[in-house]
Amino acid sequence: MEHVATKDRFWDLAPAADKIFCHVQRHPQLSTLGLDFDYGLVDAPSARAVAKFSCTSCGAATHAVVWVTAATQLDGSWQITHSLQWNV
Repeated sequence: MEHVATKDRFWDLAPAADKIFCHVQRHPQLSTLGLDFDYGLVDAPSARAVAKFSCTSCGAATHAVVWVTAATQLDGSWQITHSLQWNV
């Protein structure tokens, strides 16, 4: 997997970047957190992508980190999942 340090580069390399960012913006658990993109990992051969976001509006005592993963299914559709970690 290739480490991708910037949001713009992640958009260039990850076929599911739009789905990942849409998931963060629309998911009820994530949309109110004020998450910022930290970095991403992209596997070009499989098109799999993982993005790390962190909470900018959370206080130091309740810092949150979110990992969002996009993977293709056998039928060609995308599966988007996330993991939310508090006080990391």
